Amino acid sequence: MKWSVLKKGLQEQYHISHAAKECGSFESLVRLLMRSLGNERPLFPEDEVEENTARFVLDQMTKVCLGCPPQYVTGKAFFDVGVFFVGDGVLIPRPDTEILVEQTVRLLPKNGLFYDLCCGSGCVGISVLLHRPDVKCVALDIADAALYYTQKNAAYNAVDRRMTILKQDVLAPCPPGFIQGDLVVANPPYLSGIEIDQLSSVVRKEPVLALYGGENGLDFYQNIFKEYAHLGKGVLVEIGHTQADAVNVLAHKLGFDRVSVFRDYGGRDRVVYCEKK
Repeated sequence: MKWSVLKKGLQEQYHISHAAKECGSFESLVRLLMRSLGNERPLFPEDEVEENTARFVLDQMTKVCLGCPPQYVTGKAFFDVGVFFVGDGVLIPRPDTEILVEQTVRLLPKNGLFYDLCCGSGCVGISVLLHRPDVKCVALDIADAALYYTQKNAAYNAVDRRMTILKQDVLAPCPPGFIQGDLVVANPPYLSGIEIDQLSSVVRKEPVLALYGGENGLDFYQNIFKEYAHLGKGVLVEIGHTQADAVNVLAHKLGFDRVSVFRDYGGRDRVVYCEKK
């Protein structure tokens, strides 16, 4: 089958589906579907696509059009410099979070150790390890699906020997026995109750456990600052783009005197770094 014919069929499915439109542009969606099959090069109209491949991609598009997130359909997400397996029960990595990776890489000292709290798919910790072959990571999450995908992704990206993965509820007190590190990093759930109610139907397929941060969205920050900050010399957290002031106030209230806010590549407040003198 020629690529022009296959693309037209995919486009017809896409344009009649409201759910698919919530997943981004048609071109970016098709790029994701083809890339998940290992096709990295652009396709031209007269290029031939094998029948099995065409059938498989059409089937994938059908699932997306029925409301399944495309990354769950392909089983893969492309984030920073790595490839990450994802599926039911784990949050899909998003480009906004790459600024958290960038700042972690910058702040970690040589041969450092950092904690990746609420690790999810492991995309943050693993990406940092890919950039910094000298550092080590301890990744924590309460969800069994998150622990499974972090282990799988660490092995796939060949950083598993430098990553310790443990089950821990970050809303609970920090248990004794954790070794001292250099930095505490977290992309915790931070959506408020109102924001959860406003989520699109596609995002609702992702686990609420990985999205809901309490009625005002700040529950995890409060406990991380109180219970886990001592594990590093500073705390670096992703925030919702409207939460910088609230997280700043909370950090100062809990004893942090140096607070910096970093913006993502879209110009929105996205990461807060806190430390004490």
